[in-house]
Amino acid sequence: MMQKKVLKNITHYNDCWFRNCFYQQLVAAYGAFGIPADYVVCNYTIDLDFNEDTQVLDIHEHEILSDSEFNALTGVCQKRVRFQDVVKQLCTAIRAGNPVILGADSFYLPSRIQYYNQKHAPHYLLIYGFDLKRKTFTVGENDGIAIFHFTEKEIPFEVIEQTYHSFEERFASPDSAVQLEIAKKCPLYLRADAMNKLKKDLRKKLHTIRLFLSHAFGKKLDRGRIVVLVGICGQIYQLFPNSHETVQLYVRRT
Repeated sequence: MMQKKVLKNITHYNDCWFRNCFYQQLVAAYGAFGIPADYVVCNYTIDLDFNEDTQVLDIHEHEILSDSEFNALTGVCQKRVRFQDVVKQLCTAIRAGNPVILGADSFYLPSRIQYYNQKHAPHYLLIYGFDLKRKTFTVGENDGIAIFHFTEKEIPFEVIEQTYHSFEERFASPDSAVQLEIAKKCPLYLRADAMNKLKKDLRKKLHTIRLFLSHAFGKKLDRGRIVVLVGICGQIYQLFPNSHETVQLYVRRT
């Protein structure tokens, strides 16, 4: 039996804070399959509805592609699972080359300094390696210093078991454990359709960025979303190189 394995190509996403810790880990998890961060980040968009009478800006965040469309684009699917024998099932997933985003209760994680042994709070870890001899998992986790700086750490089996079961008990969520694996039956034409849909959304996304920046700097600055939108601009440059001048134009207009 394989005693130790760590999946390769995991690059922790620290360009900006992206939505929440689940999505931050999701970007890194796709790296195990050679999928660039650009694909995950550019699949995110924000719809804005500004009410002139109330001066309220309603914001709706969502993915552009459906799950099946994103599976076709990347060749990878997200499988929501429930773990009973946490250690055994995680090791089995990793042996198969499948990273797992695992729900965790911050109360039991020493790395979560502000919560450890003080307060229960939902969190997510990326599990992508194990060592049976040392009885530890290799995980992607916040470094405890900067809010969105993720790095590689080792966490004992018993801590992972405890933090996961507590998450399941306290924060019932369909995303308590998400395993990434190779998708089956993804015709090439579906991949092309998904990419074209992303490109079509680009103009709408740029307009949204312009609208939001105009409102944010003219009214109240929402720093969290400004950071995300600036990060999205950077990813657009990489995924759609020809959009560079278009992005610049929209930014100038703000």
